[in-house]
Amino acid sequence: MLDWCILSLIHKKTDKKLILLYTIVVFGLGFTEIVFIFLIFIILFGPEEIPSIAKKCGKFYRNITSLKDEINENVNKEINDIKEITKK
Repeated sequence: MLDWCILSLIHKKTDKKLILLYTIVVFGLGFTEIVFIFLIFIILFGPEEIPSIAKKCGKFYRNITSLKDEINENVNKEINDIKEITKK
């Protein structure tokens, strides 16, 4: 299920070959495993639910990404503040 979320989120931004390569490299999955997961996903949730699940996964991914960016920004700000203090 996680693979489907990642594939559906990346699909809009990258090439399909890159998506397949990303999935194989990161998760160690081959083409047959991806197809098997996709078929199980369709059987479990049905074709009507897949768009709503993908949308929820997209919102979750955006929230996590924005949280990560906020944390990085705060950490970088603190690091810069510490550097300024040590220079004085």
